[in-house]
Amino acid sequence: MQRSSATRTATSAHKRWRQVVGRQSSFEFVVNRERLTLAEIDEFKRITGLKVLEPGRYWLDLATGNMGFEGEAYPRANVFAQRV
Repeated sequence: MQRSSATRTATSAHKRWRQVVGRQSSFEFVVNRERLTLAEIDEFKRITGLKVLEPGRYWLDLATGNMGFEGEAYPRANVFAQRV
């Protein structure tokens, strides 16, 4: 079965992103002061239903599902609301 050009483009972009993330330490994902590996990032996105996760430092309130950048008081997303 042939993959569509959009699927091939998305796959190659994902591979390039992983190469960049692997080389540059400035691309880090930290949630509640814990640095996530690429496998943990993929699992976090799968569990929460989030499609995009920008590099950065986040806080996550497990009771409410609210999530935001460290140092900001207001949430950027609610991981429970992302699930359908």
